[in-house]
Amino acid sequence: MGTLVLLAEKVIQHVVVTAAFAIDLAGIRDSVAVPWVAPAAAGVPLALLYALAFRRYRHRRPGARALVAALALIDVVGEFVAQGTPAITVNVSLLVALVLLALVATDRRGAPRSD
Repeated sequence: MGTLVLLAEKVIQHVVVTAAFAIDLAGIRDSVAVPWVAPAAAGVPLALLYALAFRRYRHRRPGARALVAALALIDVVGEFVAQGTPAITVNVSLLVALVLLALVATDRRGAPRSD
């Protein structure tokens, strides 16, 4: 259940952050070390992939855990790229991605059904 909640959070987060980049909410475009268009362009596909991961994980489809882990790793790497330094500021996005990695590594719920 916790994994599904975090996956839903990631869908919402990527939609909201992409919208924030589109309208430059609170000067978000100036907060990234790369051109703002890159993280904005990545936001929609990542939201869709997280939605797919949610569905696949919920229904215990083959590859669900691998998809969640891959997306979480992309988010972790993306934080370093967006902040432009190895000494990044820890934020909610990074924490959720790390928790997702830990959960899918230890949670057998996302494994395919054996029936």
